[in-house]
Amino acid sequence: KSILSCLETLFEENSFPKAKDYIEQQLKAGKFLILFDGFDEVEIDKRVELKQQIETFANRQEYLQNKFVVTSRPIRDAVFDNFKHLEVMPLLPEQRKAFLESKINNSPISDFNAQKCAELIKAIENHGRIRKLAENPLLLTFLYYVYKYNLELPRRRVELYRQSVNLMLDWDIKTGRPTHIK
Repeated sequence: KSILSCLETLFEENSFPKAKDYIEQQLKAGKFLILFDGFDEVEIDKRVELKQQIETFANRQEYLQNKFVVTSRPIRDAVFDNFKHLEVMPLLPEQRKAFLESKINNSPISDFNAQKCAELIKAIENHGRIRKLAENPLLLTFLYYVYKYNLELPRRRVELYRQSVNLMLDWDIKTGRPTHIK
């Protein structure tokens, strides 16, 4: 499918049928932020074609005022013409500490106070594999939530991912916390 037809499908699936003219008008007005997430997850033999399709679409003269973002783990194929290339750098120990300390809530009924924060920082810094995971902002966020609600960190990466996904699936938007806390 073309990118334009994918946009039409997204609009249709979200109760905006026959949006082709509207989409085109908004693209020409520069009103879109279009995110292409997970380029590295595309089958290798389809990346060249998709990359070309994205570049052609994003670099059309009448669409240049829009914002286009392509995310990918570092791979050679993920550098796009006329796109700014940015990398998420690993968090340094002091950045990890500052992030976790920003989550401290000193209320007596808090799930994450200064003592628990110090314990989590120690657990992260004392275990090489966990420390390596904590260099990634998203994974550090998962470590924080898993620890906050389980008061321990899994030793295996697959278990961390399992618990993280379960927390996300169980998240109650109204209360801002999982509905079934272990």
